[in-house]
Amino acid sequence: MAVNDIINYTKHLMRDAQQRKAKVNAFIQLDENTGFWLKDFCQKILPMKYREGQKEYFGKKGMSLPVDILFLKKSGQILKDVYFTAMYRCEQGAKDVITLADIVLDKFKCDEPQLTALYTKSDNAGCYQGNLSA
Repeated sequence: MAVNDIINYTKHLMRDAQQRKAKVNAFIQLDENTGFWLKDFCQKILPMKYREGQKEYFGKKGMSLPVDILFLKKSGQILKDVYFTAMYRCEQGAKDVITLADIVLDKFKCDEPQLTALYTKSDNAGCYQGNLSA
């Protein structure tokens, strides 16, 4: 079991190194028309119980607070805009992520109309993997 844990940890470190390198490369390529979009779900706003295990906490319905961070390069400086969206009774599934992405992209277009390209990054949560079940 220890050998398997070490192999899995090594895989995690390799993935992390590759993702960091890709993120650095994306930031190097930022310009006035290109942004970097980092997206994630924050903690639930109100837990159902005082102490919940992960099984009860993650993926449950309730109020979620997605955070979207847009990094931009203006006048040679990297700036960031942070967008919070409260979602009530959100299951954090693929449908919720797609709906949220559509709303946030519309907001990006209004706030930064010069953007023509976006790099995007999220964690490895199932809702961001594009596995939309019917």
